[in-house]
Amino acid sequence: MPDLPTGTITFLFTDIEGSTLLWQQHRRQMPDALARHERLLRDAIETYGGYVFKTVGDQFCAVFSRAPDAVATALDAQRALHDEAWEIPGGIRVRMILHSGIAQERDRDYFGTTLNRTARMLAAGHGGQILLSQAAWELVWDELPPGIQGRDLGEHKLKDLPRPERLFQLVAPGLPADFPSPRTQRRPALQSWLASLRRGEPRAVAILVAAGLVAGLAIVFLQGGPTGEDAGGGKSGAAPTVAVLPFTVRGDELGVWREGMVDLLSTNLSGVPGLRAVDSRTVLARWHENVPDSGTPDLRTSLDVAGRTGARYALIGNVLRFPSGVRFTADVYDVQRRESVGARQVEGPADSIPSLVDQLSIEVLILLQGRDSVTVSTGDVTTRSLPALKEYLQGQKWLRRSAFKQAIPAYQRAVDLDSTFALAYYRLATAGGWTEIDESNLDRRYMERAARFAGRLTKKDALLVQAKLALWRGNLDGLEPLRQAVQQYPDDPEVWYLLGETSFHLGRQALASQAENDSAFARAVELDPGFAPAYIHLIENAFNYHADSARAARLVETYAKVTDNAESAQLSRLALSLAFGDGASHASARAGLDSLAGTALLGVALHLWHPRFGADQEAVLEAVRQRGGREETDAAILLFVNRLLRGKLQTALASLDDPGLEAGYRAAGFYIPFMARLPGVPSERRDAALALGETDTVPYIRTFYAGAYAAGDERWTEHATAVERLQAAAGGMRSRGDPVASRFTRGMATALEGYALMKKGREEEALHTLMDAQRETTATGKLEVVNATIRFWLSELLRHQGDFRAARTYAASFWQDPLAAFSLAQIDEQLEDYAAAREAYSFFVESWKEADPDLQPLVEEARRASSRLSESKRRS
Repeated sequence: MPDLPTGTITFLFTDIEGSTLLWQQHRRQMPDALARHERLLRDAIETYGGYVFKTVGDQFCAVFSRAPDAVATALDAQRALHDEAWEIPGGIRVRMILHSGIAQERDRDYFGTTLNRTARMLAAGHGGQILLSQAAWELVWDELPPGIQGRDLGEHKLKDLPRPERLFQLVAPGLPADFPSPRTQRRPALQSWLASLRRGEPRAVAILVAAGLVAGLAIVFLQGGPTGEDAGGGKSGAAPTVAVLPFTVRGDELGVWREGMVDLLSTNLSGVPGLRAVDSRTVLARWHENVPDSGTPDLRTSLDVAGRTGARYALIGNVLRFPSGVRFTADVYDVQRRESVGARQVEGPADSIPSLVDQLSIEVLILLQGRDSVTVSTGDVTTRSLPALKEYLQGQKWLRRSAFKQAIPAYQRAVDLDSTFALAYYRLATAGGWTEIDESNLDRRYMERAARFAGRLTKKDALLVQAKLALWRGNLDGLEPLRQAVQQYPDDPEVWYLLGETSFHLGRQALASQAENDSAFARAVELDPGFAPAYIHLIENAFNYHADSARAARLVETYAKVTDNAESAQLSRLALSLAFGDGASHASARAGLDSLAGTALLGVALHLWHPRFGADQEAVLEAVRQRGGREETDAAILLFVNRLLRGKLQTALASLDDPGLEAGYRAAGFYIPFMARLPGVPSERRDAALALGETDTVPYIRTFYAGAYAAGDERWTEHATAVERLQAAAGGMRSRGDPVASRFTRGMATALEGYALMKKGREEEALHTLMDAQRETTATGKLEVVNATIRFWLSELLRHQGDFRAARTYAASFWQDPLAAFSLAQIDEQLEDYAAAREAYSFFVESWKEADPDLQPLVEEARRASSRLSESKRRS
């Protein structure tokens, strides 16, 4: 019998998710399924030299001498389990955890805290998921098989253990990649939207469908985005890092190169295999925290700044102007040893600065890596026009301070001087997009030009351009590249921010978790505390998701300092008083609403989506309507959402009477009660809103909902007419050169075909058709209501087929809606997560405490369920 491994070893623990429920529902098939499960696991473990030292029920405990062997085992086992033809619907889903450490071996078993910690981490996972502890990750990340990546899930508190654990998830081709947050977190019910219930249960459908409309109509206004306390950093790689610090400048007209050299040298050095430069934004954020403006620190302070960025090396430079030209010098230091690695110097005419920077980059690389033939080109990365480059660097200075209105003209002058300056076009578009909540025309126009010259960009910046274009166009093409980019550029705040923006606007439609959105914005702020745009989402999250007065106050004050108390910060302060103020400050804030314009009032309303603030938000939105103007229609949509979230259906429907409301969104509003079978909606009003009519206009939302309404009533002629109109409209858009609108409209037609198949009982065809349609109808803004509706149909269909886990994937894609809490609670009960179920029931009761009398029976049922679960907990 072979000796068991000792020393630093790696454990692989596995178990079947929901096995108790599987035994209850599939008692006949389970014995054979368990035998096949055991065979697949043992084959994989033995193939890579592992040893199974214990089994408890369906749980396997295996040990390996090498952590990479444990990774290979987990991947092979999950692929085999995923590909197996199970008789049980949905198959057998196994969760896995890898943890490395030292354990005591006795009688061919292991004991100690490492084993206890492994078991606790296993409970955090989900079926089909492979998790790794921090210790295991550090042993394997640089030996991962080709195509395998790690996703940092942040730190999590483990039950009964004082120290939190940072968890990582393996992401592999052919295996599921998106899972709910680890089970270690206490998840507010509103962080997981919409769960499907049995087909044909009226009250269940009421919750589901209402949530679908709320997600679609509110998304264009609700700028929420929870901030987790943990920030996912991704793996940084083994390559040594260098922090390029601001240069000391001597000479007239050279001040722009003080911080400009940080940008240029960082870009050059990061483009070389085997070396990574700390992102310039991170360096400058740490620099400004420790060095006064225009100050010249001593060597100790400079090395301290570099050390705070996590760099191994620091580059400290000088720029000197003399009569015949300029001279650049660079001294490189080992940060930990506090000793010089060496110095390099280049000089030349004043009009040759770009080529001089290239030369200095090469000299530094030779100094660090011993290479004598490295090719980098600042000219390709930026521009060959020195005046354009100087304007660009001035724009960068303003952009770092989030002074977007000052940055825009500087970038504009740069592209006027060099019409092929790709990076300046991208930064110009970025600054333009940050000046408004909605994407501006400036953003769109210049982003297209940046893409046209993307060949002049670095790999990272070219990726950002394409990802931002995908976000503007409403498709998901940019999400996965950004997920990979944050691992490749873990200290780049802009990459993290764009991942946050993309997951915020499109994550629901990508079936992504909200936790990803949380950590992206939090990481951007962590890397650069002066990065003002990311605070907007963090502040709204403190209000809307956590209802946390201390967190909200802290973030609002920080944001006010970063933006020099901009108007948006003042509005957040007003919302703070409305949401959390005592009697006097609350009354003063209410009175202060009278002096605000409609746009400012909408800004305040964005902070008040938590049901605890529902009455105040309603008052703010009513004030907007009294102002009139363009914002009046926006307020009507938001009032519908506000009231529906609180179960006040009759007043919600009254909001749809606003004469300025687009017919398509009025149709969507009346479609909700039809699917929900809610009482008290006059049929003549519903029929009028959902009539197909003779014509419709872009974006043809009314045609879509009229066709869906007709299919629900089995009026197939009207349904077919709606499909034909959408197909014809899509063809016309394509011929006019508008592929984005054509794709979306074609997707609506496909969705109506899939929904008809679903209503006719052809469920497998319906499933594939609706999945195709859901991927085609992705969009930003109010149009997401269509995708939300299709995701609801899919969750309902999968629930009816008995594939509860797949149904939950679609159901969980609905974020920020108390209406989903009741359904979510029932799903959690089935999954035996009774604590989460009790929390969801309680949240629903709180949210619907003012619901219409006809809806109060549902509230009472949720209250009884919450009490039942609380009593069960006390007895246990």
